[in-house]
Amino acid sequence: MKQLGYYDIRFWYKGLIYSFGMFLFVCSYLDMMCDESLLGLETTEMDTVLIEQKNADVIEEGRPMTLDEVMREAFENNLDIKLARIEKAIKGTSLKSAYSIYDTYLDLEFGYTDADRQSASTVSGTASLTTTYEASLKKKLPTGTTLELSNTNKRLKSDSPFVDINPSFDSSTELEVTQSVLKNIGGMIDRGTVRLTKIDISKFDHTTKQRIEETLAGVEKLYWGLVEARKIVQAKYHALEKAQALLDINRKKLETGLSEDTDVYASEANLHLRQIEVLIAENAYEDTLNSLKLALYDFSDEKIVPVESLDVDERLPEEEAVFRQAFAQRRDYLRQKEDVEAKDINIKLTSNSRWPELDLIGSFALNGLDSGSGGAYDVMTSADHTTYYIGAEFSFNLENRKAGSEHEKARFEKQKSLIELEQIEKAILVELDEKLRNLKLALFTVKEAGQVEELQTKKLESEEKKLGRGRSNSFTVIDFQEDLIQAEKEHISARASYKKALVDLELAQNAILNKWGFEE
Repeated sequence: MKQLGYYDIRFWYKGLIYSFGMFLFVCSYLDMMCDESLLGLETTEMDTVLIEQKNADVIEEGRPMTLDEVMREAFENNLDIKLARIEKAIKGTSLKSAYSIYDTYLDLEFGYTDADRQSASTVSGTASLTTTYEASLKKKLPTGTTLELSNTNKRLKSDSPFVDINPSFDSSTELEVTQSVLKNIGGMIDRGTVRLTKIDISKFDHTTKQRIEETLAGVEKLYWGLVEARKIVQAKYHALEKAQALLDINRKKLETGLSEDTDVYASEANLHLRQIEVLIAENAYEDTLNSLKLALYDFSDEKIVPVESLDVDERLPEEEAVFRQAFAQRRDYLRQKEDVEAKDINIKLTSNSRWPELDLIGSFALNGLDSGSGGAYDVMTSADHTTYYIGAEFSFNLENRKAGSEHEKARFEKQKSLIELEQIEKAILVELDEKLRNLKLALFTVKEAGQVEELQTKKLESEEKKLGRGRSNSFTVIDFQEDLIQAEKEHISARASYKKALVDLELAQNAILNKWGFEE
């Protein structure tokens, strides 16, 4: 084996020093070509103009709207809410119908009789002319008392020789009072019917408000969905810029022989993929925008620009306060409680319906007779001729099957209503527990997704620096870009999901109308 001489060793040493110097020169050149600013957001002039133009197309000027403005516009313009209000108004008219039992009835009657007939007796005559005027007022009171006031004026002209006053005018006024004593005692059934109608209207009112609140909850979710979609579009554009920057870098490195054409192909494919994702995000943004405008009944060409942020309040509501508010405001619970009250009233009414009918009747009448209408009226008002009547009417269904079966049915219906109330109570507890857990999970997801995004950002930045120093490759950077894009999207969606979970909890409490000041 040949031994190395002194000059050989010196030559080898100088070559090593020279190679090391060249390596440092190449590294310095790569640092200059691939510094951090170039790896960030810089692109070629033409591509930058293209990206900015696309960005302007999506984030264009529109009508900035806060969540409060959107909710108030929805409350005024949403067609489902308008229909709910109209149906509520229609239902409210049934109360007037229920009160119609206490309406005052006016009856007027006019009659004219011209009679000419044979008679077996000359006492009665054969010809007569009779003119009758009659008016009456009838009204039922909430006490179960019926009042009837009537006035009758009759003119009679006869050819009978035995009629002392011919023609004669007969005027009479009568007041009759009827009071229910057993069945419908004190107007119990009448008042109960009105009360049941009020409860029915109140129950429908709870249903209407629930429908309005669900609509408003949907609108609020759409608004946060629009904020989410807008943020995702912005994130996709940011990813597109990063993809464009990577492609520009690889193109320059290919020109200097520091990169392979496969890196350029991979970067360009990555750019096209990001462009597709931008278009998909834009389309999703437009879909959400159209849904929100439809909910607002807004068919103008002007776009809505949401101004709210996806900031998250990490303070969770107190569970005890949530449950207390829910049972004070939950409309299905209040509606069922009113249903129990209605069933209890119905039991009392059907029980009373089994009683016999006993009406006490009393009347007082004035009468006046004269050859002239004025004289007859004067005689009547002088109260010289009066009539008094006191009596009673009794009626009873001996078998009374229908009333008995209705009372038995009412008792069973109340038992059913009480069980349904208990079911609703349990369902509310389960639902609130679910909404609270969902809210906690959403808040935890927001925190963790934020950490993931932060770590993915640092990971990509570190890998980009490695790429600049030649210690990484485009394929790894592209993979890390994909990881960051997914992390950004998940963080945005997690914050939007938290906002929506908060809406779900408020809906489960029936607190949305109060929250926005719409409770009537």
